Amino acid sequence: MNKARLTLLSAITVALVIVVFSAEGILTVLRVRSISATVQVQGSSAPALVATAAVGAASNVSTLTIAPSNSLDVTVIWDYRIGPRFPDTLIHLEAIDQNNEVVAADDYKITCADATLTCAGTQILSLTFGVKTPDDKKKARANWPEGSFTLRGTWIYAGVNKFHDLIGGTFAVQSVVNDATITF
Repeated sequence: MNKARLTLLSAITVALVIVVFSAEGILTVLRVRSISATVQVQGSSAPALVATAAVGAASNVSTLTIAPSNSLDVTVIWDYRIGPRFPDTLIHLEAIDQNNEVVAADDYKITCADATLTCAGTQILSLTFGVKTPDDKKKARANWPEGSFTLRGTWIYAGVNKFHDLIGGTFAVQSVVNDATITF
C-alpha cells in the first residue's frame, strides 16, 4: 500500500470513530428515563397531591390526613425515551405503621418488551389497610385504624440490587376528616 492510501484510510477511520462517539453522545443527552407519582385519596373530593421525581431522585409528600374508610391511590407515570433497550422496572409502595410494620402494600412491574425509542405509561397502585398481597384484595376491606403512618415508594431495575426512592411522606388517619384538612 502506498503512503497516500494509508493516510486516506487512517483519516476515514478517525472520522468514523468521531461520528460514532458523537452519535452516542447526542443519544445520551436525549435519553430520558423519568418516573413520577401522584397521590390521591380515594373516597375523598380532596385534590391530588402531586410528587414527581426524575429517575434517581425522590419526592416527598407533606403530611396528609385521611378518614379510616379512605384508600391512597398512587398514580405512577413513567416516560423512557431513546433506548437501545429499557430494563424492566419494579415499583413497590407500602404504608408503615408506628410499630414499623407494613400494613398495606402494592407492586407493579413496568415492562417495555422490545420497545427501543419510547416506553411510556401510567399505572394506579392502591394502598388499602390490610392489603399486602394480591390474595388480600379478594378479602373484605378493613378500615384504617387511627394513627400516623408512613408512605414509602421505591423503584428498582430488574436484576439490579439498588433501590431508589420514588415517593415518601407521612399521613394520619382520623375518624372525622374534612376534605379541607389535607395539607401539602
